[in-house]
Amino acid sequence: MRLGVISVVAFAVASASTLALSTTGILPIAMALFFACFASAELAGINSWVFRQSVTPDNLQARVNTSARMVSLGGYPVGALVAGFVAQVTNVRAGLVVAAGGVAVSLTIGVVTRLVTADPKATIPDVGGSDISGIRP
Repeated sequence: MRLGVISVVAFAVASASTLALSTTGILPIAMALFFACFASAELAGINSWVFRQSVTPDNLQARVNTSARMVSLGGYPVGALVAGFVAQVTNVRAGLVVAAGGVAVSLTIGVVTRLVTADPKATIPDVGGSDISGIRP
């Protein structure tokens, strides 16, 4: 199975389970949906890490992984702020709907950018200037 398919399916499950979580008040169902949401989000995260490492040349691994981590982790506080504000102004269910919408945006980006057909055997071209072996501390 292609790595992009795993990410797109994981985003779909995360979005659907978060949206379903906003509609239930039954604790065992809510717990199962919560687990499905976060398990699929973790799967998408691990999958993106594996994909990045498989297409990035060795001498660029640290830069690419650090940049991707900063971008992805930078989105969490923004999403939490927006969903928390909506939950405070309206109710928790509305905040969960906003959270599901945020994940749906990731799903849409994955589909529109053809993540599903991405080839993990392809590599990012190594551009000049990436060799830092001559730099001394």
